[in-house]
Amino acid sequence: LHKAIRRQRQMCIRDRYKNYELFLDTMELKPENCVCTKQTHTTNVLVADSSMAGMGLTKPRSYDNVDGLVTNEPGLCLVTYFADCVPVYFIDPVNKCIGAAHSGWRGTVADITHETVQLMNRTYGSKPEDIHAFIGPSICQDCYEVDEAVAEKFRSVYSQNEIGMILYHTAGDKYQLNLQAVSYTHLTLPT
Repeated sequence: LHKAIRRQRQMCIRDRYKNYELFLDTMELKPENCVCTKQTHTTNVLVADSSMAGMGLTKPRSYDNVDGLVTNEPGLCLVTYFADCVPVYFIDPVNKCIGAAHSGWRGTVADITHETVQLMNRTYGSKPEDIHAFIGPSICQDCYEVDEAVAEKFRSVYSQNEIGMILYHTAGDKYQLNLQAVSYTHLTLPT
């Protein structure tokens, strides 16, 4: 039984890698030119360079707990993963660098977008006004129910006016949260 489970797991890994190859091939990218996050819902953002190419796909990662990546190396593809969390992408055409961040509720309330912009500033000299940011598709407020504990995390950080735009109470200790609106707010506030 253990051999069968191990064999099945190895087949899944091979199939997953083959799917990466097929997807990347449509964009004329190679797995060995990608750097993948190791997401744990943090605000940790890492500078990726060519020595990290392939990490997460063709070779093991040398890092853990990373929800965002930035680079200025042409041809290096930054890979982040999303289900219902918010993808946020950054491009600084002036300093020729990019970033990608995975913003779940923990990263959103802790402001991973700010961490990404600040790392681009410290590393590449990016100015917030030169960075173009894009919020990708994610779960909408009507579909994203959170409990009182999560709602309280947001209430402790945002003003009553902001809370009115991002969180509404439904019943009992249930709320609907708009992560996209929070990310947008973070991107439009002065740093």
